[in-house]
Amino acid sequence: MHLLTDPTLPADVHQTFETLFRRHLSAGEGADTLTPLTAERATTLRTAVDLMLATAPDLCSGLLRHARYVVAVDGPDAFDSASTREIPGAAFVAVRCMRTPERLAEAMVHEFVHLRLYDLQATRSIFAPAYDTDTAPTVAPEWHETSQVSRWPIDRALAAAHVYVHLCAWFEQRAHHSQKPDLGQAAQTAAFRATSLLDKVSRYSEECLGPAGRDFLHWLTELHRTQSDPLAHTVERVAS
Repeated sequence: MHLLTDPTLPADVHQTFETLFRRHLSAGEGADTLTPLTAERATTLRTAVDLMLATAPDLCSGLLRHARYVVAVDGPDAFDSASTREIPGAAFVAVRCMRTPERLAEAMVHEFVHLRLYDLQATRSIFAPAYDTDTAPTVAPEWHETSQVSRWPIDRALAAAHVYVHLCAWFEQRAHHSQKPDLGQAAQTAAFRATSLLDKVSRYSEECLGPAGRDFLHWLTELHRTQSDPLAHTVERVAS
């Protein structure tokens, strides 16, 4: 995994990242910018990776294979973290999420899960040949009812379900290791959102997903089910 330590350098790779960031992820001129990954932030990142591997080694060792770059972002309107299939293997993380290894590890788990799905989409028939995100059926996540974007197309819903299934596992393992009640609650929230989105996407699986996509949805649903019962016991133990 490579760190973009100074995006202001005139090297071709730095200019490419700047161009792609502006084109696909930036909120606009003056809203956000790529920023140096200082030595202190790099140390926090290494500690975060160690935390990932110590907390959930099976999950995180697989995710790390899909991450090739970590890029720091700053600015008044900078997102917490983001990635896009147009910039394969790159996770963009706000410097405010790099203040502690725990927060940075969560952001990297989130984005690396996305990166894995982008890689799958490049090599597998995740969506039906005629699938178009602009005309696809949409679903309404309960926790986004008051959002400006209250309905999500199936591709976004599937990607979010994929993340929530793995965040559920991540928070459950963190709760097991640290015994912090807020981590148990975070696992419960992720579990609820994963269940809701998986159910919604399944209603459109024949219409919107390709053969590999339907297999992927089935695998993800079964994986989530196997986590549900142990999670309930973990949350009860942490709360007691």
